[in-house]
This record gives sequence, C-alpha cells and structure tokens, in this order.
Amino acid sequence: MSAKHTIKVSPLKQNELEEAHCIARLAFGTFLTAEAIAQRVGVEVSCLPALREIHFGTWEGLDWQEIEDRFPREADRWLREFPMQSAPGGEAYAEFTARIDGVIAPMIKDAAEMTTAI
Repeated sequence: MSAKHTIKVSPLKQNELEEAHCIARLAFGTFLTAEAIAQRVGVEVSCLPALREIHFGTWEGLDWQEIEDRFPREADRWLREFPMQSAPGGEAYAEFTARIDGVIAPMIKDAAEMTTAI
C-alpha cells in the first residue's frame, strides 16, 4: 500500500532563500521528498549520514516476521526491554538518540536564523 501526499510549500523570498536549507537522511524515499521540497523553494538538499536510521545489527534488512521466526528469544526480549535492549549486534538506542540529537540540536538553535526542513 502506498500513499500519495501533496506538499504545499510557499515560495520563499530572496533573503529567505539565502538562509534556507533542506536536510535529509540517507533513505531513498526521504531523499525524494526532500528533493521535491528543495526544488519547489529553490535550494539544495543536504544529506547527513548521521540522520540514518538505527542500525539493527543481525536483524538489518529483515521484516518483523523473519526476526521472530529466526530469533524468537531475542525478539521477545527486545520487545520487553526496548529501549534498554538493542537488537543483536545493533546500535544501542542511547547511541542512536545521541547521534540524532548531535545533529538536530544545532539546527534547532539556528532555526530562528534560517528556514530549515528536516
């Protein structure tokens, strides 16, 4: 199932364009959305690797049914103990949030000075 969304973006004034940014994580769908917004307002997209999704270790690339089938004990433990429990070989939730916060916090601080879409 897919959804189609119409994004209404107001044109920016020239002085706003000089300070406008469109930030995306390195996921194809997210990049396409950011690119559509950026084209509409006339700015470039910056991809920040630090905004990538949490790494799920040995579960990376599996859907939930595959995880439950192949790693039933680990899946059950993860459900009971998340966010304290990481996926096997995966990124700890505290590390993930610190990584994201390290990128987002400065953007929020500078938000009053520029137009930013994240």
